[in-house]
Amino acid sequence: MELQYFRYFHEVAKQKSFSGAAKKLHVSQPAVSKVIKQLEDSLGSALIDRRTRGFFKLTDLGENVFQKTQTIFEQVDQIVKSAKNEDPSLVGDLHVGASDYIASTFLPKKMKALLREDATIKLKMMCSPSTVLREKLLSGELDVALFFNDDPHPALEYTRLESVQFIAVMSPALLSKALKDQTFIGCTSPDYHRTYPALELLKILRLLPKKVIEANNFHAQKELVKTGFGYGVFAEFAIEGDLKNGSLIQIGEKTLTKQLILARRKGRSPSPLSKHFESILVTP
Repeated sequence: MELQYFRYFHEVAKQKSFSGAAKKLHVSQPAVSKVIKQLEDSLGSALIDRRTRGFFKLTDLGENVFQKTQTIFEQVDQIVKSAKNEDPSLVGDLHVGASDYIASTFLPKKMKALLREDATIKLKMMCSPSTVLREKLLSGELDVALFFNDDPHPALEYTRLESVQFIAVMSPALLSKALKDQTFIGCTSPDYHRTYPALELLKILRLLPKKVIEANNFHAQKELVKTGFGYGVFAEFAIEGDLKNGSLIQIGEKTLTKQLILARRKGRSPSPLSKHFESILVTP
């Protein structure tokens, strides 16, 4: 049984598609299908559940094998890079997940140290709610993910990066109006299925919004609040400039402290690049 067989399977599982794997491997789709069938015959069990129609699914054995091939081929890639005298912490693919909020405000400041001129990095960022990010971590589609919600999953491990203050704010244009009658501007409904910092702070401030405007984009939320359409809750680091120039003002004196969390899947050996990125995140 050749390692190349597992390389084909790994790419099929990664792409969740035979045709997608064929393109990545620069071979025909029938060639990929033939190799996967030969591998399954050698193992004596199916790796891909072919009973499902319309979506790709691995069998339990397939999931187990995929987790192991991820580690194997990450190490193979590191060996190749070392042989070429390349710094492995500055070379390779890095798949990072974060909420739109974190990706728009926190990560750009950290990326400067990572994306140096001498780095050969292919960075992919996914912006999604924490529930989706967990799924992508578990499937191996993401190396790491960042979010505020502390809702531990047994298959993930976590690193607390820093404490973040959340503040309720509004436009000065609303000062003369009754706040209880104003609209709350926040995330879309699916984002509320887990503990959500904004709702926690509103409860502390005893604000029970009667009307809500939903937006799944941080900048859209902030601009709606600044324009005077209602009030919102944001991390302090994301609106420091707006508070200083007076375009936003704080509601009440109470704030909410949450932890910014880095998550990765247990049992997956991080690449040198991923380790380097994590070291940047924990550096003040």
